[in-house]
This record gives sequence, structure tokens and C-alpha cells, in this order.
Amino acid sequence: MRTSGNNASFTRVLKKSLSILLSLVFSFSFLMAGGCTEKAVIEDYPEMSSPSTSDTDDETREEAPDSSENAPLVEFDSLFSEGRFIYNPEAINPTYKKELENKPLTVSIAKTIMNAVYNLDTEFVLTGDEKDIHEFEKGFKLACWSSPLVNCVDITTDDYETFTIVYFPEYSDDGSAEGNVEEAKAKFEEYEDFVEGLINDNITDTDNYMQRAEKIYKALIEEIDIEHDLENLDIAVFQTNPMEETVAGLNYAFVDVVNTKKLTMWEFVQLYSFFLTELNVEHITIFGGGTAYNEQECEIINDYMIKLKGTWVWTLVTDGDNVYNCDILMDEMALEEQRKGKEDYESDMIYFGMSDKTRKESIIFTNRRYAMTMNQAQQTQSANLPTCQEDY
Repeated sequence: MRTSGNNASFTRVLKKSLSILLSLVFSFSFLMAGGCTEKAVIEDYPEMSSPSTSDTDDETREEAPDSSENAPLVEFDSLFSEGRFIYNPEAINPTYKKELENKPLTVSIAKTIMNAVYNLDTEFVLTGDEKDIHEFEKGFKLACWSSPLVNCVDITTDDYETFTIVYFPEYSDDGSAEGNVEEAKAKFEEYEDFVEGLINDNITDTDNYMQRAEKIYKALIEEIDIEHDLENLDIAVFQTNPMEETVAGLNYAFVDVVNTKKLTMWEFVQLYSFFLTELNVEHITIFGGGTAYNEQECEIINDYMIKLKGTWVWTLVTDGDNVYNCDILMDEMALEEQRKGKEDYESDMIYFGMSDKTRKESIIFTNRRYAMTMNQAQQTQSANLPTCQEDY
């Protein structure tokens, strides 16, 4: 924590705590079972074979979401009410809402922070029970995990009542920060337009929650690239605190993606999470360690898995009844390789909506799976994570 007198900065504290959580996950080294066979070349495909075929009935997929069933979780859904998507500055992942049903103060603080940042306020005030430092830290973490905009600011306080916001901070030697509200205004508006445009161009008001998750998954794969650094990847993974630089990705990259069209692997998964949050889709980010990796028809994926020894990150998405493994990284890498042979190739999305059985056709995971969750118990106990019993 950076301090100046009684002044405390929360931004760096949060990133440090995230680093500790993720280093716990990624510090495990898993031995691969068996060696790799000769890599496939692009002439052998571009059409990749899917691990499984879906038994989902097309008519079922045409059904619109039932907002009444999700009334406690979905407070605002413009696709229902307006027929088109409108950016929601205080959207929170429905999974976190369930976890925090008995902690309304945490949610309230998070929304106060998100709205203050969205409105480009330079300060906000908390009163009563909200002034509790522990509640504030939880609310701040929830805000950072819910809104990319919050990751562009530094928040400080002297008394845990009045909080100062600095946008796109630049730190001087004494630890003080100076920001740029005008830059934030331009970038926030640009990012909001990007989110609204991508969703409205791909999702309709009749799509159910899994269709929302599916369509924005495909749109992101085809819109955003991954910044590859395979040469240095093994160094980052096996450092004492291996995710320090990766967690620092909770910053301006998410709003700069509008122009860069590139993100790191961690940022790419988190951007998908941010879009799912805006779309009110219940989901959770999962980290896992593999005991064996089954070679895929994609050289890029295979290279990463060799480097990472089967350690991976992906998303569990639920439609309320079923839970599915959705690996946007593998599908993005597969598309990247396919487009080496055909520039306008569209994603096959073979890693979207996998059962646990199908997931094992790429990686066989140990019981050590960790969730990026507000529930501390679920971060360390795989038994608390849902199972994916069928393919989508």
C-alpha cells in the first residue's frame, strides 16, 4: 500500500492481492504425460474437427431469456426493456451477486465507485457503515472485477469517508499521482461505443443468455488478437510471483483495446468476462492445472501448452440449468492459425460449451481448479465448483 501521511492508495493494494491469489494458482508445475507428436500443418486443415457435436435443439436456442426468472440478479437489461443494448456502468456479474446476497454493503460500495468513475467524478463520499475499510476493500475489488473503467484510476483517502479519484494516473517520486480527466472522458466514451457497437451488431433482444455468451465469444475472437510472447512466457510462469505483470494488465489496456485490437492472454479472458457481465450472463473465470495435455490440431495452442505444462485459464458459463466450459483462448488461437491459410476464416468455436468430459480431450485437469470469485472458499476448493455434465 502506498501511503503519504494518512493517505492510502487502494489501486496498488488490490493488484498485489490479486497477484498473491494468482501466483498461488500458477506456481504449481504440472508434468505432462507423454510427448508430443509431429505438428499438423495448415494444409492438413483449416476446418478443425470438433471434440463433440451438440444435441441442443435449434428451437430451444430460439427462445428468449425469461427475465422474470432472473429478477433478483438482473436489475437492468436494456435488451429486454429497449430492444437494443445500452452500456450499463454498474453491471455486476450475476455469479458475484449470488455470492454477495447477504452482503449488500459490498455491492453498494462497488456501484458507488463504478458510477463515480463512469461520471468522471474527482471524488466521492461514503457514510455510515460504508466507511468500514474492510467493506470498502471488498467493494473496490468487486468494482475492479466488474468494470474496466475502474482499472484506469487511482483512488486515495485520508479518512475513509472522502475518496479522491485520479484518472490515468502518473506517479511522481514521492508517490503522488496526477491524472487527466479529459483523456479519460475521450477513452471512456470510445470504449463505451465499442462495447455497444459490438454487442448490438451481433446480439438481438430475442437471444437467450447462452446465445449472448456464444455470439459475443465469436465476435471477440474475430475482432481482437492475442499478444504472443512465447519466448518469455516460461519465465513469467515460473517466477516466485509469476502473475505480477499479468495482473498489472488490470489497467488501461481494456479501454485501449478499441484502437490496439490486441490484449495479453489474461486480459483477453477478462475482456470476455466484462462483456458477459454487461450482458447479465452468469459466469466465472477458472484456473486449472493439467496432468496431461492432448495435442490439438493447432500448433499455437500446442506451443503454449508445452510452455505452461498444462496450466490454463478459461470460463465457466451457465444458462441457469447447465454449466459449460468455454475456452476463448484456445478458440482465438485456433482461428489465428486457420487464418494463416484463409484470411476471412470464421471461428469454428469448437472449445465453446464443453462438458467436463469434452474438456478432457484438450487437457486432463487435476482436482486443483481455482475460481476468480468473491467467495474465498471457492478460490481454494475445487469441490465447490460446478460440474459441466453435457455439451452445449
